[in-house]
Amino acid sequence: MAKCSHPSDKPQTDSPSLRFVLTKEDPLVGEEAAVKLLVENNETGFQKKHVEAICSVGRSTKTKDQGYIGEKGIGFKSVFRVTSCPRIFSNGFQFSLPEKDDLSGLGYIVPWWIDKTPQGLDKKKTSIVLPLDKTEFSIDKVVQSLKDIAPETIIFLKKLKTIELSVDLEKSYEIIIEKDDSKYPLIRLTYLKKEGKKEIITEHLFWVMSKEFVKPDHINHEKRRDIKAREVSVAIPLEKNQRGKLFAYLPVWENIGMPFLVNADFLLVSSREGVKEDEPWNIWLRDCIPDVYVKALTSCLSSTDLPFEKRIAVYASLPRETNQKFLEPIIPEIQNTLKNTPCVYTAHQDWLAVPRTTRLAPNIFWELLGADAPPQALQKTIQLVRPELDPYRQKLRGIGVSSMTADDLILCLDDVDWLSLKDNKWLVQLYQYLKNNKIDDATLLSKKIVRIWSVEKQIGILSCDEEQPIYFERDGVARQAIKDVPDWLQKIVPVAFLEQDFLKFLSGQIGGTLKKWMTEQLNVHPFSLENYCIDILHVLQGQYESLSAKKIAEATAFLAAHADDEFDWDLIPVALSNGTKVIVSELISIR
Repeated sequence: MAKCSHPSDKPQTDSPSLRFVLTKEDPLVGEEAAVKLLVENNETGFQKKHVEAICSVGRSTKTKDQGYIGEKGIGFKSVFRVTSCPRIFSNGFQFSLPEKDDLSGLGYIVPWWIDKTPQGLDKKKTSIVLPLDKTEFSIDKVVQSLKDIAPETIIFLKKLKTIELSVDLEKSYEIIIEKDDSKYPLIRLTYLKKEGKKEIITEHLFWVMSKEFVKPDHINHEKRRDIKAREVSVAIPLEKNQRGKLFAYLPVWENIGMPFLVNADFLLVSSREGVKEDEPWNIWLRDCIPDVYVKALTSCLSSTDLPFEKRIAVYASLPRETNQKFLEPIIPEIQNTLKNTPCVYTAHQDWLAVPRTTRLAPNIFWELLGADAPPQALQKTIQLVRPELDPYRQKLRGIGVSSMTADDLILCLDDVDWLSLKDNKWLVQLYQYLKNNKIDDATLLSKKIVRIWSVEKQIGILSCDEEQPIYFERDGVARQAIKDVPDWLQKIVPVAFLEQDFLKFLSGQIGGTLKKWMTEQLNVHPFSLENYCIDILHVLQGQYESLSAKKIAEATAFLAAHADDEFDWDLIPVALSNGTKVIVSELISIR
């Protein structure tokens, strides 16, 4: 069996590190048949006060303002769950703490000096050897526990920079977790796993923010006496699909349902597997979390040091639910705060916008916008959320971002200069969008989104029904009919036909459904004498009082020659012998 290398074989580093080695080969003491767990770190090492504390119950060398990983100095005693006799070598101290001491009758707290300095021991480091001789805590369980240590474990341990895990049993593997906080609040965790010849390296980025809160006067707990303030921290993963965790310096809840990490000096249950949920101290710390989260989110979004794709990943952390009842009040507090906080990237502005002022546009609309400058409405009135944020649309809705409405789109159609840059294909895409989204607003009749042929300019221009009646085709029938119209009537009843290339492109669309939609929504009709007569009638109804009797008679004569049997003659204007002009239906009602 390969012998596990000693940490001293590796280059020394000044940054604090922690190493776990699981092996049967014990380079320090005998009992080679037993599996040992070697725990080694490179910090200052033990002093007399530390030895006294570790051999006592109820004592700790930590001051109350440092934060608590264990409680009441019994954190180290947890090693007796796996071993009956831990051995400690640190700063000249070398002793064991047997579970049973025949002389004193006491266990765990009476140190036994180890005379012989183990060969190969790095005296500059603190080494703890734990023979794994407790049957209720199996070797497999220890191995699995080491494998399960996640990279985030190191994130809230401010001094610690490296964790190394090495197993040298029937199967060997090694894990190295390194923390780089040189660009804080950006923290980079590197996770290296070696198993046989296989080696995998992954990197995880977190945006970490901490804030100190002054303890309210009414919050008091015997374990936190004389504490005046506490720090609460949040770490936001800069990647998708991260599980949120809650820490009290070390992990407590492995999956809280909210996609970010939380750390605070929570008071824990004795097993360290949960938070005392009714404790006022913990409720106070919990209620501080939204403030820190919002600070972390907004500072990340505003950072100029992060690439844009990393910044937008922060939106994945927006919480919508939690599986821990204790944490439920956090979510609405975060959402309500962000609703009035500039935190949304918009497409055509250089600043972050308040969510309630922004709109989420469908993908097809981004295709319609194209690469040209946006319409004026999108520069002044409507703020569209950047399309890169689309994967987070459900989360964004939770903070007040709404979806683009038909009114928003119609407002864009007022920008004629913008529309004039669009080609025939684009116009057809617009029609498809309006049709598929059932946008049937009456104001479409006033939007210049129909390309007609301008006889005067001899080019295609954009127009609408409000400017003049529009027809699909100018065929022989249409030409002859218009030729028969008196010149003065042609001027007050202008008629337009689709520009030929536009008509050809439109006619190529499947099934002619768009033509039908254009007739229903844009009032563009196939040309017929009957339809043309109706257009003339509508104009006459609005202008007959300003027309001479002769012109009214000429118009009536044209209608009589070309209108069909279903034409509504009661609606035409007539001139009476006394010079009065009235609509036929009004004349009938007077009689």
